[in-house]
Amino acid sequence: MRKVITVLGGVLISTSLFAVGSGWFSSIFSSEKEDILTFIPADTAYYVGGDSLDNIAQLMNDSSLINVSPRLADQLKGSLASIDDSDSPEARFFSYLMTQYESSNKSGLADVAKSVGISLTGSYALFSDGIMPVMRIEIANEDAFNVLIENAVKDSDWHYSWEEFGETKVRLWSLEEGVSLAVLNNANGVVITIVTEKDTLEAKQQRLGLIKPEASLATSEEVENLKKQYGYTGDMIGFIQIDRIIQAFVAPTESHLGHDLLTYLPQRQFNRFQSKMSEQCRSEYREISATLPRFVTGYQVLEIGKDLTSYRTRVHSILEIENEAVTLSLQNAQGHLPLHSTIATDKLAAFGVGVNASNLTSEVMSLLDQFVSAEYECDVLQYLQADIQDVDPYVLATTTPFAQGVKGVGISLFDLKMEEGSRLPASVDFLISITAENPKTFVQMAQNFPFIPQTKLPEDGSLVTLDLPPDVPVEVNAAIKGQHVVIFSGKKSTASANDMVTEPITNNSLVGMAFNFHKLGELLSSDNLNTLASSLPFDDACSMQYELSHMFQSLNTENGLLLRAGSEGLTTIHSSYLDKTKTKDLNLVGEYNVAFLNDDCEWQGKSEEESTEDHIREDGTGLYVVKGDADMCDLYVSNYSWKQNGNVLVINSQDQDRDSCETELSKTEQETYSCYLVDEKDAEFQCVYSFDGYLSVEKYTRAKD
Repeated sequence: MRKVITVLGGVLISTSLFAVGSGWFSSIFSSEKEDILTFIPADTAYYVGGDSLDNIAQLMNDSSLINVSPRLADQLKGSLASIDDSDSPEARFFSYLMTQYESSNKSGLADVAKSVGISLTGSYALFSDGIMPVMRIEIANEDAFNVLIENAVKDSDWHYSWEEFGETKVRLWSLEEGVSLAVLNNANGVVITIVTEKDTLEAKQQRLGLIKPEASLATSEEVENLKKQYGYTGDMIGFIQIDRIIQAFVAPTESHLGHDLLTYLPQRQFNRFQSKMSEQCRSEYREISATLPRFVTGYQVLEIGKDLTSYRTRVHSILEIENEAVTLSLQNAQGHLPLHSTIATDKLAAFGVGVNASNLTSEVMSLLDQFVSAEYECDVLQYLQADIQDVDPYVLATTTPFAQGVKGVGISLFDLKMEEGSRLPASVDFLISITAENPKTFVQMAQNFPFIPQTKLPEDGSLVTLDLPPDVPVEVNAAIKGQHVVIFSGKKSTASANDMVTEPITNNSLVGMAFNFHKLGELLSSDNLNTLASSLPFDDACSMQYELSHMFQSLNTENGLLLRAGSEGLTTIHSSYLDKTKTKDLNLVGEYNVAFLNDDCEWQGKSEEESTEDHIREDGTGLYVVKGDADMCDLYVSNYSWKQNGNVLVINSQDQDRDSCETELSKTEQETYSCYLVDEKDAEFQCVYSFDGYLSVEKYTRAKD
């Protein structure tokens, strides 16, 4: 079972990187061929699929996805090692695939697609056939795909066998006795799934797409109905059938998924689980699960800029709830989410909570009473009812009396500048707002707490400077703006606070958050943040700061997320705007002076005691030297060969070193390093090295002639 989990994890990670990166999950059957939905069972437990269009392919053609950093790459590979032996053939196989993605991603998704043969356009699907996962992706070059597989096999020593289905041959990798990973590919596409000795021939053929199910998503029209119901585009639609999954465990003989649970799960344990479930519990579990039918998600907007350099998306998701009393309670508890906490265009980040504090206690009690008063015959549910009856919901009411009348809270961070050489900020541009039915009454009640400044706020909106301790480095103001109490500091926050005068209270959302990753990256790259970063109790805090800065700046995206309660359930809206990442062709050949990022987050370059130089030659060789005693001797010498794969510089080195000029250089040792190129400029670039999870950041500056 551990190998099965390892491989499923590897398939999910590596195939997602290639497929999402190269074709937004493309598939074996494009819209011009057979409808992919005809191959997906109507009773699938989950599904995500859609169509990747030509304009998306053009947008992403010369752009990479998120640059895979050394730490992230190690974590992805380590996720396999944590499940199975990191040196197992299976782990090495998927580690090779992820390394190939890292190597080709920097040059653009066209190179990713070219290196693995995956198409940049077409349909795609990930779904379940009974209990088994199936992924279908379109490929444009079968030869390239086969080369990738054969190279991964050679590198990992994880070999496959062939199984024939008429004229079709399928690769099988053994996972454990009787269970195999199956990959079928031809000129059109590839199908990846799991097959077992317990499968019937028909079950294998359906899973591999050689025959179609009698009832499919095409015949059920579920996907088309979701488009109409929620206004989804065809770019991506997904769902998880929660009710269907629970029903399979409760009544396994009544569905395809249930039959698979009986067939493939350990029978003794599953039968014991079934024997302990009374008929009353089965019936009542089914009734409860019917109120949570499914989780659904999909694009409502995917707009590509006219110049093909940007795109805007809105992804809608909903946990459907078919219980009117529950949805009504959630809507009554929902409050006003301040508008400034929903966007990050002009700020670093924002967060808000919209809760009607006056209704919160009564609605929580209403939900508890609904469950406790239900006449269940299932002993498990009766025990749960008894436990809930022992909970005193009035505890919530007694702990938040000052919040009566509060509708929502929002926090926005517009800007942050650090004092040089200090852990404290030189300035903070921020806004905190509390929306209330009666702001004046709220302020009076809040001042009963000893940590709240004793300040009277004029009702005419005039601002008051708060009397704060002298060690607070910034001036903080407060005011009542319309129905909002605002606390702020800075020019941008002042303008935003003034805008709230006309902002009405609406029952709009429960939670909201927004991030501007490019601005966050610029903040993290500030030298004045180094003192704070160096004082953090983390290993590699300085290199982590630098790594995150590069990743965030390369994203160049704004993201917002809203959680809302409605009559149909709990809805999330994820909005994003992204300028595509531009790739650079940097000629690395030349002579460089090298500086190191030390534990104080400062660049340590040439000094009287030590200096470092690197000579990168055009013939693919190089010489890296650390000199000591005012350049009197070489303390470290690396004669190496190098090869650039996208944003990764692979170095095979012959190393020698010594502690001082008085000792001899050590015997030559062969080492292989990976340098992740970041922040490339004409005159300099940085290398991030990863040594068993430890990061070292080096700055290369071209030596002047």
